[in-house]
Amino acid sequence: MMKNIAVISAGGTGNRIGGDRPKQLRHLPDGRTVLQTCIDAFRTCRQIDEIIVVMHPDWIDAVPTGVHVVAGGKERWESSWLAIQAIEQAYRTALQDQYGIHATDDAGVVLRYMPSVPITVVMGDSTNRKITFAGDLRHDPTRPLDAG
Repeated sequence: MMKNIAVISAGGTGNRIGGDRPKQLRHLPDGRTVLQTCIDAFRTCRQIDEIIVVMHPDWIDAVPTGVHVVAGGKERWESSWLAIQAIEQAYRTALQDQYGIHATDDAGVVLRYMPSVPITVVMGDSTNRKITFAGDLRHDPTRPLDAG
């Protein structure tokens, strides 16, 4: 039986956002961390069977329980590669590639090493956020951006 596995790439260090911890471990107005919010979203999705969190090695202990944790690499592509290694089917397929992995995005990794797995766009809503800077954390995620 094929499983649907969500991979949360949370291996960044948070240099651009500043502070004493990476942005994925910063708290949103509802009290949850960015990472916990992502995990909760996947836990409510019936199509997801398993969750893997790729986390910077210095922050692995901060990952909530109930998910598989993979230590991230030095670069995003390496973290994606490490996540693939954690997935047995993709790992076996990837090992057959004599050139190694040099993809620059996660969809490219899936496309190259798991061509039979469809890549789709997951539609969001007006509460979806991209968090890059500290100010992005202060916005109430239950209100659209144009609401202030």
